Amino acid sequence: MIEGLTFHTHAVPADQPLISLLVPVYNEEECVGHFAAAIETVIAESWSDGALPPRFEIVFVDDGSRDATAAVVRAMCRLDHRIKLVSLTRNFGKEAALSAGLRAATGDAVVPMDVDLQDPPELIRPMVDLWRAGAQIVNAQRIDRSQDTFFKRATSRLFYKTTPSPIIPSRSTWAIFACSIAPPSRCSTR
Repeated sequence: MIEGLTFHTHAVPADQPLISLLVPVYNEEECVGHFAAAIETVIAESWSDGALPPRFEIVFVDDGSRDATAAVVRAMCRLDHRIKLVSLTRNFGKEAALSAGLRAATGDAVVPMDVDLQDPPELIRPMVDLWRAGAQIVNAQRIDRSQDTFFKRATSRLFYKTTPSPIIPSRSTWAIFACSIAPPSRCSTR
């Protein structure tokens, strides 16, 4: 179920594209508010140089949480039209949540992020700048993946082998990529 989804029908200047932050969540009722606040702060600080910032939406994908994550995000949606909620019927895993989020994202570019902010939001501006300069994909690579479990590495490899994804398999999902190169099912929702 996609909640809080709106389609932008008015013309938007080319210098103000929409960036979708895609955030899979599972039992994260304590984190989603902190994440949204941190993103708001980082965006304000990152574009404090007078440059026109892009528009942002945050697409939370609740991956079958058993806590109040969906209710918290639903309340956030009522207060901020830039926040969307996709609710999965059960826990399918991060990769399935990413796929569902890609279908719901309405941005010109998508940035998958972890709600625990292990992907530093301070890198959004440099990544967006590179994307605006013409890059179709901008990947940020984690140097140390020793904290990832064997299961996490194995399921990620499987996801990249079986899903038409613009993200390079040996890299983390911390990237920005243009909608024009996203899987066909993603672009058909626009």
